[in-house]
Amino acid sequence: MRTSPKKVDNGHPQPGRWFKSSRRDKMPPDALLQITDGLNRLAIIDARLSRIVEYRFFGGLTNAEVSAVLGINERTVERDWIKARMLLREILAS
Repeated sequence: MRTSPKKVDNGHPQPGRWFKSSRRDKMPPDALLQITDGLNRLAIIDARLSRIVEYRFFGGLTNAEVSAVLGINERTVERDWIKARMLLREILAS
């Protein structure tokens, strides 16, 4: 069950506050290691894309929440999320 992140005074999600159930909990350990390695490789290409994947995939944050945390436009988060998934697929396939 997903819960909303606790907000701090500035309206940003509280750092370290994650969700009760995440996709990570349902993944086999070897798949988690592959994704972690892929994220490390993605971070070399573009650190912001890697952070967006971490926030969206592991943290369960919405585009609006990621936008607030990173201080970027929500539409930029949407575009970067699409780009990050595409690059991560390519990285994991290689």
